[in-house]
Amino acid sequence: MKRMKIADLTPEMVLASDVINCDGRFLLPAGAALTERSIRLCKAWGIVEAEIEGEEAPSFDAGRNDVDPAALAAARRINEYRFLHAGTKHRAMRELENLSSLRKARAIEQGLPGGRFSVIGDDDAEAVDDNVLLEPINLGRLSEFGLRLPTLPAVFDRINETIMNPNSSAGDIADVIGKDTALTSQLLGIVNSAFYGFVSKIDTVSRAVAIVGTKQLTSLVFGISVIKIFDRIPARHIDMQEFWRHSLACGIAARIIAGYKQIQNTERLFVAGLLHDIGRLLMYRLWPEHSRRVLFAARRESRLLYEVEKDLLDIDHAGIGALMAERWKLPFLLEAEIRNHHAPGNSYTRPETAIVHLADIIAHVMEMGSSGEIFVPPLDEDTWNSLDISENLLTVIIDHVDRQINDVTAYFFPGS
Repeated sequence: MKRMKIADLTPEMVLASDVINCDGRFLLPAGAALTERSIRLCKAWGIVEAEIEGEEAPSFDAGRNDVDPAALAAARRINEYRFLHAGTKHRAMRELENLSSLRKARAIEQGLPGGRFSVIGDDDAEAVDDNVLLEPINLGRLSEFGLRLPTLPAVFDRINETIMNPNSSAGDIADVIGKDTALTSQLLGIVNSAFYGFVSKIDTVSRAVAIVGTKQLTSLVFGISVIKIFDRIPARHIDMQEFWRHSLACGIAARIIAGYKQIQNTERLFVAGLLHDIGRLLMYRLWPEHSRRVLFAARRESRLLYEVEKDLLDIDHAGIGALMAERWKLPFLLEAEIRNHHAPGNSYTRPETAIVHLADIIAHVMEMGSSGEIFVPPLDEDTWNSLDISENLLTVIIDHVDRQINDVTAYFFPGS
């Protein structure tokens, strides 16, 4: 018996066990021979794998006739370094490395940027003086250094006030949003994008509130509002387009996983993924020299960024992001998801934090943008077990992110 991805199934294969979807609906019995119609049925019901009678499944590289073996070998050599801290012993990480290597091999064949990889050299770090002591980051002492924490746009406060008013209706919330024409345009663009995939066009905010939901739309408004705060970080610190692409990919992946786990308000998980590295942006904005020192030290020593942040600054970007969320009076769940996305075992919001943790790893592995980290973060195995999903779902998640990322980016960043 072997467990196979739904994409690898072919007619006449025989099922070794019943096929049942996530809702417990019985689809096909053990012993049934697959047909093209039954395979289509499984895909339509969201089945990602099936147990098939026969020998063990072949290795990932076997039968890859569409990829040059030399390109695949080169991709694996690159990933060997990228997975230095994550490893590939766990079946989920092994599957992700396989998927990443396949994508990278195809990029190598086509001469695309995804096939290249560089590590910092001594020449890149010549402007960084490791002998200069850095003042530990303390958000409580910002005013002493002439620094100020960014504030959320007024429209977000007005929306929150309207939501908290027990006499407010969905129409009142739509009216508040509708007064901001730029925000309205972005929201309607997102609602009509592949992010939702609605068949008919939604052309008013009031209809969007009615169909998508008040809490869901408010989550999206918050995501858009935060993005606008960090639109002036110098390019010498970080490529903002790549940073937000990574964040959007994490958010989309988190929303997809949440959907499979049947969690309500998947938009909240999207925003948690979108903002998981927001503390790093605050570091680039308020403490650029601290950020440069961390970046170069991590690459020179082949260490993870968040580990170096803790060593040099006594706090990492996740902690800074959580403190900022606290200052903004954001929901405790969102604060915890930001704080613990690298250490989900510390969070009381499982499985939500577990989902953001996995989504971040997926975005890193598949190189969907970049937060500044060149290594794949390690997977918390207890967290993976708590999610109770199959590694064969990973390719489905990645396919969905690939289909949505460009469309969603265009509406979150119009004109980019």
